[in-house]
Amino acid sequence: MRAVGLFSGGLDSSLAICVIRDMGIDVEAVHFHTGFSPGICSAKNREEILGAGKELGLDVSVTDICGELLKCVLHPRFGYGSGMNPCLDCRLIMLKKAGEFMRDTGAKFVVTGEVLGQRPMSQYGHALKMLEKESGLGGLILRPLSGRLLSETIPEKEGWVRREELLGIKGRSRREQIALAKSIGITKYSQPAGGCLLTDKNFARKLRDLIDHGREVSMDDLDILRVGRHLRISPGLKVIVGRNHAENSFLEKYRRGRWALEALDCKGPLVLLEGDPDEDGLKTACGITAGYSDGAAENSLRICCDRDGKAVDIRVEPVRREIISGWLV
Repeated sequence: MRAVGLFSGGLDSSLAICVIRDMGIDVEAVHFHTGFSPGICSAKNREEILGAGKELGLDVSVTDICGELLKCVLHPRFGYGSGMNPCLDCRLIMLKKAGEFMRDTGAKFVVTGEVLGQRPMSQYGHALKMLEKESGLGGLILRPLSGRLLSETIPEKEGWVRREELLGIKGRSRREQIALAKSIGITKYSQPAGGCLLTDKNFARKLRDLIDHGREVSMDDLDILRVGRHLRISPGLKVIVGRNHAENSFLEKYRRGRWALEALDCKGPLVLLEGDPDEDGLKTACGITAGYSDGAAENSLRICCDRDGKAVDIRVEPVRREIISGWLV
């Protein structure tokens, strides 16, 4: 007997898979890469997922859903959560993909780590039923952590799993899950808070600004939103300022096709421009670059403005931080 397990690398999905495996069922773990994991490096996130799977003895299949999810972020069918997070749309994509994976591998049902009442948008009773119906997996989604509190599924009716061995966890506290993980030796799992950038208010605000100013949003745009200070100095021009060496290095990958600004007389950030600046806009961006440099107290600084290898130097007075703060997105 084989099942497909949705594996986020978090505590709940790890425990759900363990509960089902303890009943003698093989679980094929699949992780869906959304492109919205926290941090600068998505490759590091992938390594953490694979590491968490390895601790459980799982070979995790990673499926990229970035493009499909981006469409839902821009045009959600079921609306947003607290930020720009289309949780129901996202979950539906995952369940449909899991159903395809189930049929392709000959598995019998799908296992998820969802807990009744844990997340206000996607894990209350009505949402769980809607997702089951919309995904085409009626009766085939087993949620072991709350199984005793939910309707009987096909795996239970067919005797593939034992309902009395399912759990009855409900609500947002994770005390029961943490205790269970400790008892079975699970130590590697991602923290539940901050698992998706779309729920982060700062990220959501920057994404909303991008959409409101008519940009056709790409995955590169979303990557850039992860880092730096973002300043909207006019409807058609945004300034992105690296805050440290790691962010400057990250932004280097995206300078092609954009104006890239750097101070010549002292250390300072890498600054990228989104949009086509006129002369005044470019000068203002240079002033911001100088204002965030080590020479912010100087009367003037030289700023190198480069676009795809064509560079010009502009001498400007650094813009004061109190003025800059008024442009922050």
